[in-house]
Amino acid sequence: SGYSTDFLRNDLFRSNSAHINLLQKNISLQRNRNTIGLVTGLGLKLQSYRLDNNTTIRRLEDGTIEPQVLYFDQNQKSKFSVVSLIVPLLSEYQVPVNHYNNRIYISGGLYGGFRLSSHTKVKYRLDGKKEKLKTPGHYSLHDFKYGVMVRAGYRWFNVFATYELVPLFRDGMGPELTPVTFGVTLLRL
Repeated sequence: SGYSTDFLRNDLFRSNSAHINLLQKNISLQRNRNTIGLVTGLGLKLQSYRLDNNTTIRRLEDGTIEPQVLYFDQNQKSKFSVVSLIVPLLSEYQVPVNHYNNRIYISGGLYGGFRLSSHTKVKYRLDGKKEKLKTPGHYSLHDFKYGVMVRAGYRWFNVFATYELVPLFRDGMGPELTPVTFGVTLLRL
């Protein structure tokens, strides 16, 4: 498509994603050693893309996504958020350390997701009072998505990355963007 992605060029360091595992199931594929297995579960993925302060997005009647410039004050902030239900299916390999007390793990595989909600939000001040304009909508996003996920860690240090194999917007409705997420797990139970 002839879209420019400039209006959705998000601030990498202020955009974020949170993954919350609601349920996790580990399935061992070995009888004795218990170092190879499958991991599945159910989780929430909360994606928040920080946009240019004076720009938000809107969906036209034909489904096309376009930028919308709003100006309330010089310190306003704009973001686009998506909440999805995620089901991973990962294979995992664990390397025992110190006689099985701790393990280094590496896992990777596929995940599927379903979009639960999406909205734009612009925060600003009006007469010294904090205000926000929150606009829920479909925004021509794919309802179903899938991608690849890798995770690795040892004890309290864990890292992960995901790459969606489905573009963010439906074909021809918006810029061709593919979400990539990477980070550190803050809490692992």
